[in-house]
Amino acid sequence: LIEPEKGKILSDNINIKENLKSWQKLIGYVPQSVQMIDDTIRSNIIFGLEKNSFKKSDIDEIIKVVQLQEFIDSLDDGLETIVGDKGVKLSGGQQQRIGIARALFHRPSFIIFDEATSALDSETEKRLMGEIKIFTKERSLLIISHRRTTLEYCNKIYLFKDSQLHLEN
Repeated sequence: LIEPEKGKILSDNINIKENLKSWQKLIGYVPQSVQMIDDTIRSNIIFGLEKNSFKKSDIDEIIKVVQLQEFIDSLDDGLETIVGDKGVKLSGGQQQRIGIARALFHRPSFIIFDEATSALDSETEKRLMGEIKIFTKERSLLIISHRRTTLEYCNKIYLFKDSQLHLEN
């Protein structure tokens, strides 16, 4: 985070700087352009964890949520398929779904999707967002999108217009 020039950032009236690392673990972030390492699909999803530090069912659940199962089943090496430098062996939509899987796998309390589904076609995005809504029902999502359909499952929508933030009804 960028340090505020004035004031402080509070969460439940506690300054987050008092325990920044712990607070950061509560947040998942999925950018429009997902950073991929030249490794396997599995490694790109579990990013930062040891392969044996979780159950296979954990990753299987996430793969179904982000709708990568059919794609992974079609690959000779499945989850062990190398994605290439910066994910060059994958489509933009596959990269974005792996990025979403990474964020969901770590099960943060608060997840930010920053144009995280922009490379997906409308039908895939609709199915994916439906699954994410079910999977994240106990979590908070902040979705940034230019596509109105992406916001279909949101209970509040804010619009930036003329440099102002407006709550839509």
